[in-house]
This record gives sequence, C-alpha cells and structure tokens, in this order.
Amino acid sequence: MKKKSRLKALIILLVLSIAFLVFTAVVSGIQSGSFRALAGYLFLRSDTEEENQDKIADGSVSSIDNKISRMRLYIDRSILDDGSRTDYLDKLEAYKNKKVAGKITESDKTSIQKLYLELEGKYKSSKKETENYYTKVASENNKTGMDSACRSAIESLTSEYVSAMSDGDYRTAYDKVAAIEHTIAEQANAYVSLDVKNIEQYPELPTGCESVSATILLNYYGMNLNKTDIADKYLAYSDDPDKGFAGGSPHEEAGGRGYWCNAGPIADAMKKAVKDHGASLRIVNITGESFDGLLLYVRSGHPVIMWGLTDMNGSHHTLVLTGYDIKRGVCSFADPMKKGITEYPISACRRAYDKMGKQGIIVEEK
Repeated sequence: MKKKSRLKALIILLVLSIAFLVFTAVVSGIQSGSFRALAGYLFLRSDTEEENQDKIADGSVSSIDNKISRMRLYIDRSILDDGSRTDYLDKLEAYKNKKVAGKITESDKTSIQKLYLELEGKYKSSKKETENYYTKVASENNKTGMDSACRSAIESLTSEYVSAMSDGDYRTAYDKVAAIEHTIAEQANAYVSLDVKNIEQYPELPTGCESVSATILLNYYGMNLNKTDIADKYLAYSDDPDKGFAGGSPHEEAGGRGYWCNAGPIADAMKKAVKDHGASLRIVNITGESFDGLLLYVRSGHPVIMWGLTDMNGSHHTLVLTGYDIKRGVCSFADPMKKGITEYPISACRRAYDKMGKQGIIVEEK
C-alpha cells in the first residue's frame, strides 16, 4: 500500500514538473515574440476574413509579418492602377527582405504603419467606389432592352459581383461591373451615328484640336461659333495644361513642343461661351469615365469630346466621338485633323483614351 502511495506521489510530482517546464517555455516564448508569431499564424490561418479584420482594427495583429500579409491582401483586392500596385508591392518586398535579414529599424516600423493605414484607406474607398459604379451601371441596365442571352450574361456577372463583394475582393468586383457595362454597351444599339458636323482645325489652328472640338460640340447643340472663338475669346493660357493652354498659341505649329491643354480649361472655356451666348446648356467634365461609359453617352444622344491620340497611335490629340459600330469594331469621330467623319478601331480608341487619362466632356440641355 505504501509503495502504491509513493508511486502515485512520484507521478504527481513528475506531472507538476513537466507543467512547470512547459509554463516556463511559454513565458519565454512570449517574451521573445516567437509565441506571438505562432499564435498570429494560427489565427490568421483559421479565422474568417472578417474576424481577422477585427483583430487588426483592435491592435491584436501587430507583427510586421502579419501587417505585410494584410497589406498584400489590400493591394490585391483594392482598385489601384498598375503603376501604384507595382510600387506598393516593391515596398512590401523591401520590408519583407529587411525583416528576414533582421535589419528592420524603428523608422521602418513607423513607415510600415503609415503604409498600412494608407492601404487600409484605399481598400475601404475601393468598396465605396465599386458600390457607386454598380449603382450607376445598374440604372443603365434597367433602362435598356436586352435579349435573353444578354440578360443571362448580366445575371451571371451580377452574381459574381455579389460574391466578390461578399469576399471583400473589390478589385474583382469592380472588374465584374465593368464587364456588365461593356455587355450593355455591346448589346444595346450596336450601331449609333450622331449627325455631328466636323470642323477642320487647319489652317487657322494647327495645334487647336481641343478648341475646335469644343466648337464642334457646342455647334451641334445649336450655337453658331466661329472656328477660332473658343481659342481667341474664352480659353485661358498657362504653363500648366490643367489650368490653360500650355506651350504657346493654338495658332502656332507645335515645332516639337507640346502645345495642348487638358479637359478642365476646355470645359471652363465652353462654360464662358455658353454664358456669353445665353444658351441653355450645361457643360459636364466626365473625366475618369470608362471608355464603355463614353459609348453609353453616345448611345443616349450625347457626342463626347475625347482626349486620345492622332490616328489613335500617335501624339496627344482631341476629337469628338460621334458614333460606333460594334459589329464592325469601329468608332466614328469628328476629327479636326481630318475631313468629314473618320473611323478608328474600338480597341485602339480604348487604349488611346486610357493613355490620355480618360478625359472627356459632354453637353447637356437644361
């Protein structure tokens, strides 16, 4: 009996000793940070995306590795241009390499936190941007008659949009909305041709394509402007193309210099002309609109001043989008550098428009 009691006591002592050693190891691990890293890895692997987000928000996820992982997720799922996405990924890779090499400084930690907050903000704004985009496109969809195949395609894309939004993948969700918009543009009125009269910029305004395009559009709405009125009476001049015509005068040949201006100064000049002539027109700067969005404007009867390229593959140029033919794959333009109406491939027009910063102007009747 005594032997059994001694054996039982020894077993209890052994268990207590092992428990004490395990406790000591855990405390040591917590102090060194290795246990925290392990715990972080475990919950990141097992928790849902929403739970992880809550833990980051309340500071539970604090390690550099976890922040880099989270920032990578933000980059992958936010609406960013290719250049910004590449820059952010390069920064993350640099911080990751320094972390592996054990060379992270306090200054680096501060920079990582700032970058984290910046990307978190872009992620949240991407959600709002995508929701607004979907609302806009959905309203167009409700106004458009669709055949069964097109309706089925839109329903499928909408389901994929909802799924991506639910997953927090706003980049994919935005792409699905763009696909819906493109489907609508392709289906409805596959051929549109607005009766816009072209005006040639030569010889008076060899670098005045923006001003002449403005004149073309305003005259379409009943104003009777001369070719040079916008350039001579209403256009501002500046070294900054966002504030006025830069480089010289639209009456001059470029001669290797950049003579041009962006949408803002042209919209301002058009507003002055409209006010001066007492016309009941509203000038709308639609810069940022997708190319498919431009087609929707044209479909609804609104020609669009579009910033693109000469022949859609040369230097910067401005012209008026007047129609499209989806089956033939072309867009039609009142191009101030050409006679009459000119056609260019839709794919080339899309690339040129995107390259010039997606700048455009429409006119609405009050």
